[in-house]
Amino acid sequence: MKVGTDILKQVIMFVRKSGSILLVLGLLVSLSLLWIFPQRGLNVVLYPNTEWKGVPLISQRVTQINLDPFKQQQAFPQRNFSTSWTGWIRIDQTGEYSFATRSDDGSSLFIDHQKIVKNEGFHAKRKVSSKIFLTQGMHSIKVLYFQGPGDYALQVSWIKPGKIETELPSDILYAQSFPIRGIGFFTRHRPIFYPLCWLLLIVILIKRGFDRKAGDLSSLLRECAYNTVVSIGTLCVCLFIIEGGMRIIFWFREGKQELSDFQQASSQDDETQASQMYSTLGNIVQASSYEGIVYELKPNLVGTFLGAPLHTNSKGLRAPEYDYHKPDNTFRIIGLGDSSMFGWGVDVTETSLHVLENHLNQQATHTTYEVINCGVPGYNTAIEVEVFLKKGLKYDPDLVILHFNTNDYGLPNFMKLPQSYSTFRKSYLLDFIYTRYQILRGKQKETTLAPLVLGPMEKSEFLDESPTIPQKYRHMVGKRGFLKAMDTLITLTQERNIPLLVFVIKSSSDIETFRGRQLQLISQLSQERNFWLLNTYSNYVNYLKAHPENSHYDFWLSKADTHPSILAHEIEAQALYDFLIEHKLVALTQ
Repeated sequence: MKVGTDILKQVIMFVRKSGSILLVLGLLVSLSLLWIFPQRGLNVVLYPNTEWKGVPLISQRVTQINLDPFKQQQAFPQRNFSTSWTGWIRIDQTGEYSFATRSDDGSSLFIDHQKIVKNEGFHAKRKVSSKIFLTQGMHSIKVLYFQGPGDYALQVSWIKPGKIETELPSDILYAQSFPIRGIGFFTRHRPIFYPLCWLLLIVILIKRGFDRKAGDLSSLLRECAYNTVVSIGTLCVCLFIIEGGMRIIFWFREGKQELSDFQQASSQDDETQASQMYSTLGNIVQASSYEGIVYELKPNLVGTFLGAPLHTNSKGLRAPEYDYHKPDNTFRIIGLGDSSMFGWGVDVTETSLHVLENHLNQQATHTTYEVINCGVPGYNTAIEVEVFLKKGLKYDPDLVILHFNTNDYGLPNFMKLPQSYSTFRKSYLLDFIYTRYQILRGKQKETTLAPLVLGPMEKSEFLDESPTIPQKYRHMVGKRGFLKAMDTLITLTQERNIPLLVFVIKSSSDIETFRGRQLQLISQLSQERNFWLLNTYSNYVNYLKAHPENSHYDFWLSKADTHPSILAHEIEAQALYDFLIEHKLVALTQ
């Protein structure tokens, strides 16, 4: 009994002496938890009908109000569906707020069960906004959206008092209301309270040190210096161990990035089935028999890729089954490009080359136009030229269209050498912490849609000197590799009297940027070597001027995936069509 009493007295004495420290530490822990809890985001449900009825196909928590999380899910129907986002929104300032939805088809927005935005019915993309006076605190929010046949789109934005219009930020959206009154106050002012608590803790520790060592400042300073050195040393050792462990884990997880390993996921899919769902690029490609092409699309694929129908012909092209022999009165166009021309994430009928073919045949009288898409995700200019040499020339083309993309100096990762985990030029621990922080804050998705990470663009001009590129591929990368490939393509087409049209999407506003230097290079090359050049950047600008309700995000598949959307493919097809007619590269009336 006496022992228990003594322990209790010691605990009470410790709490009295260390109460302030424990209080501050408790505040630090609590404030740290506010970075994660309450849970960010809203609860979203997707139904396979336009009436929000029945058993939902998808139910999950998301950080933002848009359709991006659904696009990569096999259950996403893309047509005739409805969704609802429900949760809470934190209002930090009392005042008048404006909410808006831009949608195709109908949408509506509720605040505190009151319908604020009424953008309902079947219609093309349209913006509707409305204002409401909100007090500081938590308010329920609900967004309803449905999509019938045709295109789909949804954006939700707001205007805070005295601010400009922005998307609803993820850090004010919550799946549930705050369980304890006052959490909202600390959440709003966390950037202020957090450093103040650390400062208060330091002051308390210094004061306690002075109290223990009153009158002996030199001894106190020595003790503080010793403790600081020991603490920093211990922290460094721990971080070093964690860094090493993470490098080992990443090394095991990554393995070798050779083409054979990249295709391993599709090794069981060689026999064509009635219909398959292909989830990665590795499922739809195979090693090419041509060394310069390296890899190519598998022939006779039937199924879906990234939610869009995918079919390849017997020659491994995303194009109709055109015979090598060209019929009479037929004009053939060969398209060379990467994932953008291939039609990443869209149906083949929605790609720019297919739309261009339709435009030409609708206006032609005596000529049949056949546009053959040779685009493959990940290709650079050097591989595209090799495709033209080994495959495109067999079709006896009358015109060649090459898409020069910003990343055409580089290579996909599976053609590079594995990363060096012995380098001290980067910290995998810091990268991991920053990535997790971005995800928790809703600034970054768990996964990205783009399958090819090409590294910093600014360095890709000299990629042929990089140790990450195998020696056998260095001739096809960097600025030198691009110029060498272009020289080959220009020579091949001019010897055969085949017009060559290169099209790009680049702004000329700043020549000092990487994109600006690329535009200057291809423009100078066009003048010196006499081939056609089309910059479709102005077509996008003109579209936005004519449709102020749209933004540049509408040209992307999603904010996480900058591949061309259906709208972007339509704009490019029209730009190509107009250019061909204007410069008489095709003759529709002959």
